[in-house]
Amino acid sequence: MRFFLEHGADADVHYDSYGLLLHDASWYGQVDALHLLLQHNANVNARNNENETPLHHASRMGQAEVAQLLLEHGALVNAQCDDNMTPLYRASGDGSLEVARVLLGHGADVHIPG
Repeated sequence: MRFFLEHGADADVHYDSYGLLLHDASWYGQVDALHLLLQHNANVNARNNENETPLHHASRMGQAEVAQLLLEHGALVNAQCDDNMTPLYRASGDGSLEVARVLLGHGADVHIPG
């Protein structure tokens, strides 16, 4: 991936309906890949076919370090996807207390219905 990005590849290419490389890196907790993609101007708030952001994926999978990194790079903490779920709702529904704490520390709104 580094080779392609360093030779002009677009960090925001949709390679399937589930999203971009940033979505996958967030889902799987690939912090080094996230850093690389963000250094190459990947859109931290990019949406997939369900209108989910990489922060939704990190939240669903309990990736607290990833959530923190995305938020530090401008991820929208209260972004809603097609089913109106926020990252906080995703984290709560999947039992990730650590991610919920990160999101709340960045101003996640507990009153947005999901």
